[in-house]
Amino acid sequence: MSAPATPAPTLRERLAARERLVGAFVIELPVRAVPEAYALAGFDFLVLDLEHADTSLERLSLLIASARAAGVGTLVRIEAGGWSSLTRVLDLHPDGVMVPGVASVEEVEEVVRRARFAPLGERGLAPMVRHAAAVGTAYGELDARVALVVQVEGVAAVEQAAAIASVDGVDGVFVGPYDLSQALGVPGQLDHPQVLEAGARVAEAVLSHAALGVYVSDAAAASPWRELGASFFTHGTDGQMLLRACRAARAGWDEAASEALART
Repeated sequence: MSAPATPAPTLRERLAARERLVGAFVIELPVRAVPEAYALAGFDFLVLDLEHADTSLERLSLLIASARAAGVGTLVRIEAGGWSSLTRVLDLHPDGVMVPGVASVEEVEEVVRRARFAPLGERGLAPMVRHAAAVGTAYGELDARVALVVQVEGVAAVEQAAAIASVDGVDGVFVGPYDLSQALGVPGQLDHPQVLEAGARVAEAVLSHAALGVYVSDAAAASPWRELGASFFTHGTDGQMLLRACRAARAGWDEAASEALART
């Protein structure tokens, strides 16, 4: 009789191991085919967005289930300041949550209180079928599987990065370069020296406590962040991916037409 297969590491374990993970944001196309396509392409995780998207919890549940079936991890980014939604989101069993716009240790401690079960936190527990199907009665295993990532996006958060990352229960710190660039007075300039210098300060403060992640527009843009020690990356958004593919496909038709015309 063969030995039972070793369970695949959770997203939380992969973050702790500082694996290089590549993900993407799902914002504008919350449909089943999207996580399936990313999984087939070999992406490690998806950030299912509630901050800028109008995705309902019912739709979110479908996306999480589809991603799990396809073999790609999920982080749900809650809406800014929407800490009260953490229980409902976590009850859908994503692999983790991402909390945007934290600026202080006190805010992160409140997030942990709401997102973790006792004794670390006070997340509400209900005898749901979904929990029983996942872990039976071993509810502590739910916490062990869930990654908690907080976003550093402002000047105050950069200054508090070490203290934020060291809060017990935090697994990763994610730099939001768009909002950070705006806070630094260079909106949208993700490769501006001020943004990268702030990133270097965050990396120095964070890496001994938590994994460091960042949003990038493509693989080349990740290079300076890898050098700083970042280990998980989001490569653009679903809408951007579709737009690039559409443009590339249309350009192919134009190129083919030009070549045909040149042969006549």
